[in-house]
Amino acid sequence: MDRRRLFTLAYALCAGFDPTAAVAAAPSLPGAATPGGAMPERPALALPEAVPAELYTVPAVPERGSVEAGQLRVPVRAFKLTGAEDHPEQGLRLDEVRELLETARQAKPEGFGIGDLEDVADRVTKLYRERGFIVAQAYVPAQEVKDGEVEIAVLEGRLGRVTVDKGTETGYSDELLRRPFEDSIGQVVHKDRLERGLLLLRDYPGFDGLGIFRSGSRTGETELVVKPQGDRPWIGTVTLDNGGSEVSGEWRLRGDLSWNNPTGAADRLDLSLLQTFDPLNSLFGGFVYQRPIFDAATYWGVDVSHNQYDVGGEFQALGISGISDIAELFVARKFVRSRQQNFTGRLGLARKHAVTEQEDQPDQIDNLSVLSLQLDYDRVDAAGINVAQFRWSHGLPDFLGAMPSDSLDASRKLADGSGVGSDFDKFELHLARVHNLPFAGQQLLLRLDSQYSADPLTSLEQFSMGGPDSVRAYPRAEFLVDKGVFVSAEWSIPAPGFADEPAFRDLKWGQVFQLSLFADYAKGWLNEPLQPSDSPVRLSGAGIGLRFQVPGEWQARLQVATPLGSHDASNDRNPQYFFDFVYNF
Repeated sequence: MDRRRLFTLAYALCAGFDPTAAVAAAPSLPGAATPGGAMPERPALALPEAVPAELYTVPAVPERGSVEAGQLRVPVRAFKLTGAEDHPEQGLRLDEVRELLETARQAKPEGFGIGDLEDVADRVTKLYRERGFIVAQAYVPAQEVKDGEVEIAVLEGRLGRVTVDKGTETGYSDELLRRPFEDSIGQVVHKDRLERGLLLLRDYPGFDGLGIFRSGSRTGETELVVKPQGDRPWIGTVTLDNGGSEVSGEWRLRGDLSWNNPTGAADRLDLSLLQTFDPLNSLFGGFVYQRPIFDAATYWGVDVSHNQYDVGGEFQALGISGISDIAELFVARKFVRSRQQNFTGRLGLARKHAVTEQEDQPDQIDNLSVLSLQLDYDRVDAAGINVAQFRWSHGLPDFLGAMPSDSLDASRKLADGSGVGSDFDKFELHLARVHNLPFAGQQLLLRLDSQYSADPLTSLEQFSMGGPDSVRAYPRAEFLVDKGVFVSAEWSIPAPGFADEPAFRDLKWGQVFQLSLFADYAKGWLNEPLQPSDSPVRLSGAGIGLRFQVPGEWQARLQVATPLGSHDASNDRNPQYFFDFVYNF
């Protein structure tokens, strides 16, 4: 009698005819052997990409010639401001401009020469530009001074039109390149509105470009010239790592390829393929397609993935395999897009279907329909970067073929023998802070990942503890829980002691090599656990990381960690080590 049949017989004898006892006697599979644990991990919070220092160029304020002594001076009783409007939303009020003019007038009771008047106009221009009106220009128009009243005129600079410089070939049409600025035509040019448009333009897949201002065809108008800098039709990465599990394949080879603007509509198609090794037990593939709708800040997309795996290692004799399919339709909008901060909202509806098969056993099926709302925010300040993500997920039982609120076919059984259903609410909060320390190039990375649900969840919705993006002293998906929290602190030091020394290819060692020290902690709870001892669970660890890279080309990283608590890793490895190599093309 083989090991699997022996196990099945023992399981039946222990269970008898009591379904509650059958659940209690069921084998305790590791989290990595479940449909959720076998899926590749979700990407960690991404930091905002660096914005080029010069997104646009504007005409400089003309320099004035020297003022000759003895020039004719005109006594000024009052300054008359023309061409200016109130802009309280941008932080500039007419009363403030008038106050500046009055202060300047009182400072010269002896009167003003033409050079003095031009200096007053320059001060008004400077105030406008400090408040973000980057093409505004104040000047002294030709006039006949009566009763000591001198006119100071302001050309605030309205955007007359947007044109495209065809000097560099691009796959984007003029219409698409003008689209981010449609709401700005006829409006006074302001830095925030302009930067939003240019950043939305640079968000076009594979596009790079900048803006140049020049005089418009009408007085007081300015023209924005979009100057493409070249397209990248394809972007790809190849990744080799050991972030998998012993039961479905520890080593993984993954390829990701993005096809930018395939239909000429500022769309993008992302393709992914992952194969595990040691053992060769898991294959994952997926694609994401997205394209703008309505305007450059709103887009829709579809996310489809397929994962199939066989459970190996010490559980291979059980003959367990699984297939998971996920398809999601989503729409997203970038509500805020700027250098300092970004805010995006995303609404999605997903169908998730996972089948777990075991020889001589009925199939276990998790069939979910999930509505989700996700909010992403990031902000750059003088000392670092803050990133936050909130996600609410709601299960919809009996919707689009989903299983009911409780299902006997579900992969997770409760103590009373019933199955976990698809009626649930789940809340996730992810926070990260990259803080620049007062030492050359050193940074502190603080992370928090958390999930709360009052409902028992299937593995597809559970919170994973352990792995290269969690507690690094344990293998991936050491535990799967319904609610949990993970916190981490990591101190990064570029090439300690030799960061400024030359390395190769005009790079310094501080750009190539990085040392990090980290500590991780996680705690999780199961709702309605089979045994009281199953919840809560705690994991903690500390370790060291090494990173080598050529920025923009490749990166190799090694992380080594050891547990700080009493729980031993399920793979009996201490210290735990994770390696990854990423090549960009």
